[in-house]
Amino acid sequence: MSYDIQLDMDDLTALASDLATVIDEFEKANGNAKGVAEATGSSRLQDKVVDFSEKWDIRREKMLENVKVLQQTISQVIEGFTEVDTELAKALEETAENPPPANDYKSPHAE
Repeated sequence: MSYDIQLDMDDLTALASDLATVIDEFEKANGNAKGVAEATGSSRLQDKVVDFSEKWDIRREKMLENVKVLQQTISQVIEGFTEVDTELAKALEETAENPPPANDYKSPHAE
């Protein structure tokens, strides 16, 4: 049984790049909730803003971990398939340049 595998390497490369951008943005995001909270004026609202920010920081860290794993996995797929494609192309070129000897075996049943 054989399978045909077709990957759009341009799409995968773009995806890896986009994920790297997401990672960069998540890492740059800082918890400036205190300044935002102070700007609200209301102490109750300040507490809500700070509470939301702390919970978002935790979620963002979890999301960042998952996006990093996804980006690394996509990069490994790109690297692996590029390497396999290069090696297969090299093997085909070598075979074309130096074909194996013809098989002169004749079956006793052949007419």
